Amino acid sequence: MNYTTRTSRTKKRGFTLTEIAIVLGIVGLILGAIWVAAAAVYSNLRNAHADTEALQMVQAVRALYATNTIIGAGAAADQTAALITAGAIPKDIVNAAGTAAINQWPNGATAIWSNAAGDGFELILTAVPQSACINLITTIAGTNADPGLYNATAVTTASPVAADAVVSGPRIAAITPTAAATLCAAALNKVSFGFTLKS
Repeated sequence: MNYTTRTSRTKKRGFTLTEIAIVLGIVGLILGAIWVAAAAVYSNLRNAHADTEALQMVQAVRALYATNTIIGAGAAADQTAALITAGAIPKDIVNAAGTAAINQWPNGATAIWSNAAGDGFELILTAVPQSACINLITTIAGTNADPGLYNATAVTTASPVAADAVVSGPRIAAITPTAAATLCAAALNKVSFGFTLKS
């Protein structure tokens, strides 16, 4: 028997284009699912970081006020630059020049204004996406809100980084996720929280 003739008749079978397309499609689906999951995790981490930093700034401003009256002069004024110098604003949200505060979201800004009564301040974050806005308001103004929180609101991001005309008053009622969704109606929002200087 001639083995060379038999071998030459045996075809080597490779992958067909259909099989390759199926494999590539499955790989694409897996990578897509990983991408979506990673984006959700990153978004949740960014939201949690924003919540933590906001509350850290509130405590830092109050601690600073106890020893220094940077805030509380009795006029509504932007105190951000003075608070950056005093170290009350986390370094990771201070711009490269050290003159202004940004936030976790693209083109976002953070500011702290003293209120007109001189007994409180307003923490303002701009360009906050809708889902992050809902999370931020629910976390900071929800059932475990700071006892000195007297205002929490969100408006379209077109509003300037300036204090709203809110004077300190009694603590606001806890804001539910449904109420937060109503406040955070825009795709990008300016979120502001009013706090008394003493909790």
